[in-house]
Amino acid sequence: MKIHPTTQSISLAIRALDNAVVPTLTDKSALAATEVVRHVLTDLLKRQGPAIKLLQELIAEGNVLEREILGLTDETAHGGGAASQNIDFESLAQQHEELTNRIVTSCTHLSSTGDHRAPHLLRRAAEWEHAYYAKIPTIQAKLYGEEGSSNSQPPEPALSKEYLEKFLVLSTYICTVECKDRKREELVIRNSDPAPIVLRSMYLVEQEYLFLKSLSKTDYPCPHPFDLALKTEGVGGNFFTMCRMPGLGASTFLATGQKTFSEKMILQLAELLAKLHKTPLETFSEFFEIYEEPAAFAEMVEERYRRSIKSWSHYLSEVEHLPSPYMTLLFGGLNRNIPKDSRRPVPTHGDFSVHISR
Repeated sequence: MKIHPTTQSISLAIRALDNAVVPTLTDKSALAATEVVRHVLTDLLKRQGPAIKLLQELIAEGNVLEREILGLTDETAHGGGAASQNIDFESLAQQHEELTNRIVTSCTHLSSTGDHRAPHLLRRAAEWEHAYYAKIPTIQAKLYGEEGSSNSQPPEPALSKEYLEKFLVLSTYICTVECKDRKREELVIRNSDPAPIVLRSMYLVEQEYLFLKSLSKTDYPCPHPFDLALKTEGVGGNFFTMCRMPGLGASTFLATGQKTFSEKMILQLAELLAKLHKTPLETFSEFFEIYEEPAAFAEMVEERYRRSIKSWSHYLSEVEHLPSPYMTLLFGGLNRNIPKDSRRPVPTHGDFSVHISR
């Protein structure tokens, strides 16, 4: 009796998906789901061979990097450090994770040494961490029976508007409301993300609501928010409503690169951004009272940067996340490059670009 290799079983599943399942589907959600399934199956196929070699190479590089970092911090290695003899993906993945954790700890110590060589090593550590996910998409895993063939796998589907729209979840909606007197008005619903990436600052719709509410009391052209709904029973997340501004978007997000824009419009956007910068911070006193500390009003730009970086660093320590030397590099660089600026802070727009302008 012969037990078929795993690569053969995975290859059979991929061929069945491509030849028998996908051609029969018309529903966009179902087609999107099959693409996810195929991606997972292809990744599993890679883990039977090509990904093993990649992990072995990265672990060897990581061991060298760890020794260099330890050489600057006068630490001793805590296990690991030897060349990997594992030949199965799961064992290698575990070894890579343990090595990553050790490098994160060493990078934390390294960032506090003040050694002029530290920034270079911290960057190398961040690039090493990213290397697996940067390289694995470029590796081809041929289906069982095609290993000796010189024909490469068909390319991945082109990145298109239609492809991306399958995976985008809208956080802003437009609706038409009909009142008892039959009058109609258009409202915009700003919804919290179903799976928010960040849970602080303007990533929370309640903070966005209050900031916009304060700004709408001035002559700045922005929508006026109406109602804020927090933890409403039967609703998936927090949201607020606001009036719809006249005009049309200069472009949709996915079609921005296909449009040309007049110099007049670009200059108008620049004027609006400058007008926002000139808005006194006192305009947002209610926002500061709830979400900031009273001392924030008296801060200069340099102090504001320090407070913001410290706040984000504290947030990072409180939320669950994977250990990452990238974050050590990021916060180290931010703290070393705080501008010596004695001017008062100004409100700004974190995503002020053509595709969201009206």
